[in-house]
Amino acid sequence: MWARLQTMRTMGQAARTMLLALASAAVLVMGTPALALAAAAVPASAVTAAGQAPTVHIWATGVNVRRGGNACNNNPSTVKCSDIVTRAGVGSYPALCQQSGETIRYGGYSSNWWTWIRAKGTAGFVSNVFLTGPAHMANVPNCIKSLPVHVWASGVDVRSGGAACDRAPSIAQCSDIVTRVNPGAYSASCQQGGQTITYGGYSSNWWTRITAHGTSGFVSNVFLTGPARMPNVPTCSGSTPPPPSGNCGASNHCTPRTFATAILRYPGIRGRTSSANYYAVMTWERAEGGNWSNSASCNPVNTTLHEPGSTPIFGNPDGVQAYHSGYGHACWYWGIKATGDTLLNGYYGGILHVLRYPASSLYRQCVDLAHAVGSSPWGTGDFAADC
Repeated sequence: MWARLQTMRTMGQAARTMLLALASAAVLVMGTPALALAAAAVPASAVTAAGQAPTVHIWATGVNVRRGGNACNNNPSTVKCSDIVTRAGVGSYPALCQQSGETIRYGGYSSNWWTWIRAKGTAGFVSNVFLTGPAHMANVPNCIKSLPVHVWASGVDVRSGGAACDRAPSIAQCSDIVTRVNPGAYSASCQQGGQTITYGGYSSNWWTRITAHGTSGFVSNVFLTGPARMPNVPTCSGSTPPPPSGNCGASNHCTPRTFATAILRYPGIRGRTSSANYYAVMTWERAEGGNWSNSASCNPVNTTLHEPGSTPIFGNPDGVQAYHSGYGHACWYWGIKATGDTLLNGYYGGILHVLRYPASSLYRQCVDLAHAVGSSPWGTGDFAADC
């Protein structure tokens, strides 16, 4: 269990330690040069629509705002969040959510929590040790909305495998082992009935989809602490569906327009197929530069979600995926599924709201979507200038 040392910092204390903070910030958060990274779609926040975020106060100057993909969002640290997107000074900033990670100690204070803030047109994590208030901010929601589940065994396979695996998880259907996990707490998005697994005197026919090591997949509930069916985890039915067969994924040929159609019509997204929404989503695709402008094949908005046979693109430490034909489906099938499932993972409510209730003006809808994406941890930033 992470220690939660609660420390109160007043503005008077901040003033007395300002000179020391400058030196500490240089040592603590300025040691890694900023990198020009492609955008990454990562499930990091539990925020609402833009403009509804609480405010936090930074008491130090020259504090690095960090972003670094799935590994950073799952467990923020100075190493995993190596992409320094900007530096923030003394002042108030919108805070989207906070996540536990590396414990940072400075000036007699300590916190293992990091808060995702918006600053200077971009967003990223700052250590709570630089925020006025307790080590865990009382007014900021945690980035992981669902209760975690606890894996009690070592070397447990995390499995994926496409639509058949999603419908009825089993060792055969979920043959793609995307990572392995050891005892610890992991974020769970949903659970699904499937093959009965017996181990260590326990049995369960339920499997839970968890996020671990920057990817996601199913683990048998037999390896989770608790009953055979977890009481706090919703079922996956309808949560991670395959894309409908009638979209451009079926022919394995998507254009910017038909990909936008596939995403707007993806089960659960419920986006309006209006001219304004098409323009907004296609502008988002151009801002990302996926597929047509980089090597992230069948991945126009640069999601990092692993699918069977997908591979990270060269030179991108965030883990943006290139999708490939295989495992019974074509490349565009996997790209549509990965993008749809990422948007539905519970952390992009602001984007979904804009897609479901579009403005009538092409420009206004594009700007609204740009603000929603920029206010989320997707990684693109606000692309309103491209509208």
